[in-house]
Amino acid sequence: MINFRTLIFTSLIFIFSILILSFNTISFNLLGIDFDRGDSESIFGLTLGLDLKGGTHLVYEAIPNKGRDISNEDMEGARKILERRVNSFGISESSVQIVGSGSGVNNKLLVQLPGLSDLNINITVASGITGENLQDTLNESGYSNIEVEEIDLVEGRFLLSGPKLKNNNELSNLINALDKKYPFSFLIAFSSQSEDGEETDVPSLDKVVESVSKVDENSAVEDLSQGIYRVTLKDFDITSDEKNLRSLDQDKVQTFIESFDSIGDIFQVSISGGISNWKVSGGVEEAKKLIGETAQLEFKERDCLPVENENNEEIWPPDNLSVEEWIQARCIFPNYYEDKAVALSGEDLIDAFPDVQPGIARPVVTIIFDDDGADEFYDLTSKVAKNQDLLAIFLDGEQLIAPSASSGISGGRAFIQGPTFDSQSVKTISIQLKSGALPVGLNLIQERNVDASLGSDSLSKSLFAGSLGLLLVLLFMISYYRIPGVVASLSLIFYSLLLLAVFKIIPITLTLSGAAAVILSIGVAVDANILISERTKEELRGGRNIFSSISEGFSRAWPSIRDSNVSTIIICVVLYWFGDRFTTSVIQGFALTLGIGVLISMFTAFTVSRLFMRLISSTPIGNKDNLYDPLGSRKVGSND
Repeated sequence: MINFRTLIFTSLIFIFSILILSFNTISFNLLGIDFDRGDSESIFGLTLGLDLKGGTHLVYEAIPNKGRDISNEDMEGARKILERRVNSFGISESSVQIVGSGSGVNNKLLVQLPGLSDLNINITVASGITGENLQDTLNESGYSNIEVEEIDLVEGRFLLSGPKLKNNNELSNLINALDKKYPFSFLIAFSSQSEDGEETDVPSLDKVVESVSKVDENSAVEDLSQGIYRVTLKDFDITSDEKNLRSLDQDKVQTFIESFDSIGDIFQVSISGGISNWKVSGGVEEAKKLIGETAQLEFKERDCLPVENENNEEIWPPDNLSVEEWIQARCIFPNYYEDKAVALSGEDLIDAFPDVQPGIARPVVTIIFDDDGADEFYDLTSKVAKNQDLLAIFLDGEQLIAPSASSGISGGRAFIQGPTFDSQSVKTISIQLKSGALPVGLNLIQERNVDASLGSDSLSKSLFAGSLGLLLVLLFMISYYRIPGVVASLSLIFYSLLLLAVFKIIPITLTLSGAAAVILSIGVAVDANILISERTKEELRGGRNIFSSISEGFSRAWPSIRDSNVSTIIICVVLYWFGDRFTTSVIQGFALTLGIGVLISMFTAFTVSRLFMRLISSTPIGNKDNLYDPLGSRKVGSND
């Protein structure tokens, strides 16, 4: 008898698995909870590990804070905080491990970042170039999926971000594309009078072109009338310093000027460029900032010298300052104020997230205090307002902002801002504050980029071997077991889809060891179907009808499958536990992947396979003994 509830349930799971795997990325909000899964660049959107996807390998050495010794508790706390930070940052499922010599306290942290998150470019362009101009240029250059965002409402500053910006080569290609559209240029104005005051001929366009071609034949010359020319440089040497400030090669600049000077009297020369500087953020660079900063948030009461004297009789301006100057200087210059420590700190936060300042749309970090922190913040702002002082806010010892307060701020909610805050930096700071301050300082001692070519080659070979092996197994099952073999094949296909869907939802980071565990779990699933088929044949040979043989076959196979799979799961638990203890993520990944695969195989063997078997046996074609036991149709106890 077919259980229609089981049929409906199995059908829903099948449809759900197909839908999950149909989209590389799945993102939605349900009841205020963000659900974001998948990778747009991997097969089925599965999360790939460092050995398959490539990425960055970072090693940090712990530095004791305030001179105290580093303990195992400090290292474990730092590991958990870093794990929360990089996971919140959206860098695949990274790996953070404590490593060391094995004697004493292991004081190093290994951070593995699979893949490279998208980079962001904070770029400054010449006056007159708008965001629309930049977007049009990007579209024309094949970068239509890169977005342009104006920064801080300041003319000429933009933030470029998008999925095509992942490494320095792609960044260089983008900069070159912008250079071609907005190149460096000379603006030369020739005088119609010599130094002696005599009238001279302004060089013609042909002379200027001839002069320019001797220095750089690819440069273009434009006549702006009245002796003014624009020389646009093509394929010219552009250098950048450590801060990515761009300039032309000074020797060649001098050569250009000398060539101009040889054909006329120069009145003025100016140099302008489309891109004056840029700053790279996001990706691994931003992840390094995220990881390496302690993120110690401090609040201090800035006790400024009083506006009035002790008798409240008159304004007290020292150092010959005017009253207006003193009102500003008393809280600006360190010799006029004292920063006092308060009880409020970053430990009193329960949440932090990127936001924009109302009215001017400036990026800020909104912070929310716990109950005790809210009370402390209200008392502190009330005191600051009463004394006409400031509330100074520091992050890792660097002042972010020092605002005043007109009254006590209640509600336990505030925002912080900084002079260099942009959309990326507020995201980074928010994650740091939300995850907590590190108990130790970190010093980056090793950085290594991992190439995914070997992993990808191994993965493709593993997929080919697994697919070929699965196909051969299915062909054997169908040819040898007939209908039970067909059922086993359908069940294995269902199993594979469900397994991949579960990996994507959790999500499980798939590594080479994980791929091996998947292939092994498929073998476990095949073994379960073989046991069921053999027990069903035995019942048919014992004289039972097909339907009862199927039911009894499943019942008899269950203890063997249960015991073997439970034993495997116990081994997986032990491997995972020891993998965590000894920071061997390869073993953990293998154990977790295999354990999930075994659990799903038990479900498909006794739910999906049984459903398919009963469905087929209820049809006219499926009600034939020889299709279940083609090699042994003789019943036990029958006469020759």
